[in-house]
Amino acid sequence: MKNKKYFLLVVSFFLIITSAALIFSRGYLQNLVVTNTNQDPHYLIEARKNIIGVWSSDDFPENTWEFKANGELKITRDTNGVVYIDSYKIVNISPICGYDVDVDEQEETMYVVKKNKEDGRESCSELRFFPGNKRIGLWSLGMGVNGNRTFSKK
Repeated sequence: MKNKKYFLLVVSFFLIITSAALIFSRGYLQNLVVTNTNQDPHYLIEARKNIIGVWSSDDFPENTWEFKANGELKITRDTNGVVYIDSYKIVNISPICGYDVDVDEQEETMYVVKKNKEDGRESCSELRFFPGNKRIGLWSLGMGVNGNRTFSKK
């Protein structure tokens, strides 16, 4: 009888510890949508933090992009409240979106990969932060000079 109580106590303790570890790991992993690895350069990690927030187009202020920490991108295209919800990630890899791109950590190259939630299509843009991190430039790959956009943080 004494051994049975001891066994049940050990099994209960093991189950409690295992359950707590599982719950913590799931919650922790769900909050890491925009993941950083040990191999990511510092500037890329900082960019993922600095991009969070609402950005207004310099050419058309009613157009806003809201980057969220969970990897969601909310795009408002006009004053009528038309909203598109996509996902995004910031990377420094090649190739992306079918293009061989420069990956140069000295030049701090980085790209925004935007994925349409409805059809899964990806579009990619080179990302540059202006000094002070209050403005960004996005140059759409494959679009030439017509693909240049700048945004200011609200």
